[in-house]
Amino acid sequence: MLTGLALGCNVANNLEVESVVREYPRFHERVDGLRAALNDSHADHHDVLAATLLELEHAREELRVCQEELAAAELARQVDLEREDLRRILRELATPVLVLDQRGKIRFANRAAVAALPVAPGGLSGRLFVTFIEVSSRAVFRTQFAAVRRAPTTASFEARLMRAGSVVATRLSLTGLAEVAGSGSRFVVQLDTVESGPPPVLRSVSAEPLPRADLMAEIARLLIGDEFVSAPGLSAQVARLLAAGLGAWAVVDLARPDGLCRVAVHGTDDDAGRAGVAWLAGQHAHRMRLSRQVQRTGTAVLQPQLEDETSLGEAADGAPMAIRLHAGSVLIVPIDTEGVLTLIRQAGRSWFDALDRSTAEEIGAQLAIALRSARRRARTLAVSRTLQRSLLPPVLPAIPGIEVAATYAAALDGMDVGGDFFDVFQSRSGWGFVLGDVCGRGEEAAALTALVRHGTRVLSHTCDRPEDVLRQINEAMIGAVGGERFVTVIAGQLGWAGASVRVRLANSGHPPAAVLRADGSVEYAPGGGLPLGAFPTVDPPPAELSLAEGDTMLLYTDGVTEARSPAGDFYTDARLTEALHRAAGLSA
Repeated sequence: MLTGLALGCNVANNLEVESVVREYPRFHERVDGLRAALNDSHADHHDVLAATLLELEHAREELRVCQEELAAAELARQVDLEREDLRRILRELATPVLVLDQRGKIRFANRAAVAALPVAPGGLSGRLFVTFIEVSSRAVFRTQFAAVRRAPTTASFEARLMRAGSVVATRLSLTGLAEVAGSGSRFVVQLDTVESGPPPVLRSVSAEPLPRADLMAEIARLLIGDEFVSAPGLSAQVARLLAAGLGAWAVVDLARPDGLCRVAVHGTDDDAGRAGVAWLAGQHAHRMRLSRQVQRTGTAVLQPQLEDETSLGEAADGAPMAIRLHAGSVLIVPIDTEGVLTLIRQAGRSWFDALDRSTAEEIGAQLAIALRSARRRARTLAVSRTLQRSLLPPVLPAIPGIEVAATYAAALDGMDVGGDFFDVFQSRSGWGFVLGDVCGRGEEAAALTALVRHGTRVLSHTCDRPEDVLRQINEAMIGAVGGERFVTVIAGQLGWAGASVRVRLANSGHPPAAVLRADGSVEYAPGGGLPLGAFPTVDPPPAELSLAEGDTMLLYTDGVTEARSPAGDFYTDARLTEALHRAAGLSA
């Protein structure tokens, strides 16, 4: 019996099993030894009884400790049962109730609170309660929460709570609880919907967001479409599509050596959207802390409920941008190393989610590729334009008694160098000129353009017959390009013959020169001939004109007469003739 009691106390005393196993045989042996001693006639029964009393005292002490611990365990069990009852009652309470810790994080929310702040299962625990409050109401909550933390009491005030798709005016009752040992202070928040009209916030009235597949298709068509859009223009078009498709403000900030630079802002087509665009466009990109973070780390930031209203920076007047916009949900993704894409939705609209994040990240990656391509195209275009300018005379010479003018308009604003060229220069017997059209575009056409233009200029210093000059150019071309490319050319020499100007022309497959007489009549010089570079030998037919005072000679390429209207109609020689007729009396 003593052994059983001692063992029970040892277990109740929470000793380790190994200790109990070791103690039991020893105790059992001591009891057996005392029993044997009582039966021994030679033993001193007084000493045996004294030892027995010691064992009994030990057993009594063990029983006392066991009784105390059993009582404490029963009390704790009762407290746990009461706590569980209270928790169950609180969980089923119809009034939304939350328990916050000292930092304002949610430690408990009953079913009604979860319904009032709908998030994914388990999504409330550990969240800062303030993130569910509309940004313009947060300052009041923080002040009241600080007051209750300093002196446990109850504070009651109104705030606007954000839900996915709405903003609800709510009365909050905030109560501080006595600190529980080891767990810190707790604060109870009770939510009561206010029966009043909606708060006076900026409200978007645009349509629901586009299906993601439609939005992605539109952006893909944009990014692979017009290849001559600049990087800022491309960013603006993507931002416009995102703003309309997602019902949000879309901001594109591109990376520059000195930091982020805002290049595009678009919003919904309503008063709220336009006001937000004005504020965001007037803000320096580096003021948005979250954007700088994404640019630095290359990792997207998704905040279904904006956590810190200062993280979007300040408006021009110093007010937090989040409060100006009544921002509710924010999604910022990197455009690879090119910059960042920021999407902001107002409180009261649906929250950005993980699917929005993956969509935005894909768009950011595609935009980064398109921006790099646009930059390469811009560099190539700049080189092409520089090369094109080098193939045309920077200025036309001043010829006594003759007015000379020229215009060059590319049919397409592309990256390739065009094949049209012209030049006016001093020659052996007066003044020479040349105008031509090389087949094709690009670097090879540019090289051929330089050969014909500069070759004509050089040869005209030793030869005053333009048909002979063109023959020699053809020979040079056949040796240089092997007949793979050709050029149509009209060249000539100008010289005074009394009061008129004598013009000697040679034409190799080019549209004929037009002459507008002073009286408004229009005539064309003989044309014909073979293009240069297409045949081993050519024989450009010569022609002579006489220009009197007030007459105009016009040289042009077929880019004029073969230009098409939006309806597909050619401009034609006849329309050129009509235009020249109406130009009588005009300067060159």
